[in-house]
Amino acid sequence: MNSVKRWVVSDGTCPHCAPHSSNHFLTKYVVRVSSFFFPFPAAIPRYSLGRLRNIWRLCADWCADTITRLLLFLCIAKANPIENVKNILTPHMRLIADECSRRRLPLFMVSIFGAPTPRFFIATNNSKRFFDELPIPHGREKHPFADKAYVREALLKHAIPVARGAVLKHFRHAYKYLNVRYTFPLVVKPRYGSLSRHITLDIRSTEELRSAIAIAQGIDSNFIVEEQVPGNVFRAILINGKFVACARREPRYLIGDGIHTVKELANIAHASGALLSSFALSEMIPKRGEKIYIETKMTGGHKPVIHDVTDVVHEDIRELLERVATIFSAKLIGIDFIAQDITLSYTKQPFVVLEVNGMPHIALHDNPMTGKSRAVAGPLLDAFLDADNL
Repeated sequence: MNSVKRWVVSDGTCPHCAPHSSNHFLTKYVVRVSSFFFPFPAAIPRYSLGRLRNIWRLCADWCADTITRLLLFLCIAKANPIENVKNILTPHMRLIADECSRRRLPLFMVSIFGAPTPRFFIATNNSKRFFDELPIPHGREKHPFADKAYVREALLKHAIPVARGAVLKHFRHAYKYLNVRYTFPLVVKPRYGSLSRHITLDIRSTEELRSAIAIAQGIDSNFIVEEQVPGNVFRAILINGKFVACARREPRYLIGDGIHTVKELANIAHASGALLSSFALSEMIPKRGEKIYIETKMTGGHKPVIHDVTDVVHEDIRELLERVATIFSAKLIGIDFIAQDITLSYTKQPFVVLEVNGMPHIALHDNPMTGKSRAVAGPLLDAFLDADNL
């Protein structure tokens, strides 16, 4: 039994996955299956089978809806009014629930044998509109966005700026190209993954590079080495190919008071962060008003500081982001990119698209520290309900 648990249960202790739970065995299994269809970046156009995958996605969505209806009919599954389960919803689904409540749209969560599932439906016009996790028009996207090599190749093919780098398999390959193609600082990340798992930033030596590659290969034998582009990190949301919201993300930080050490400030604020494990940092006394970053990653689980910049994004950047959404024919997409000044054209500054996400965290834009709150749930629900002209 213990051996079974070791394989299938999330250990939840991996420092390179924290604060998100981890299941390295499951991740590696998914990677192997994905690699069968996408063996290496140069083969992606040949193996993508776009039209066949579209047909498969439509069939999968139809089967999922049909099976859910059957389970509901047999009373194996139960439709729970969203008001009864609101306390267990994810932050972005709470926004959808609030928007449905405001519009008086009946929203239900499907549970099986009493266990909640990420499957929901909206009852409208005597029909049930099913969706998983978020109400995306026409269901989930067909693209494997978690495969960073696939996304990178697609962006390069359409002349979208990305960080200079390559998909590699061995440290010796990275070391061989280091003096020819790369310059420090570098970023290393597994080819397949999400939520910044096993990503190492600000690599400045061959020893750090070797260690970062070992970390990335903890979940995928293939890894990506890229130059670290200077600038701010942004996340944009696009719905039906149209720009909706954009936020600048900043790693979590503490503000110095000139009296307390970083460790004491963290205790006062009940804050935690990966960088606090450094003795030199935790014992430092920052100046009054000085920012001390206690995290390096900026996913939702790392509680980044959010600044809304929607109204000041340069028109050229908006058009480029909409072109990215068009490349993937995405009805809902989150695009992460780096820019030094969001008010300038991307052609006049260091600018790269980092990655795309088919299930973006829309709650990111709801309550920023600075700037306006952006109600992404409303436009998303409009697109979902209008998808079939309902």
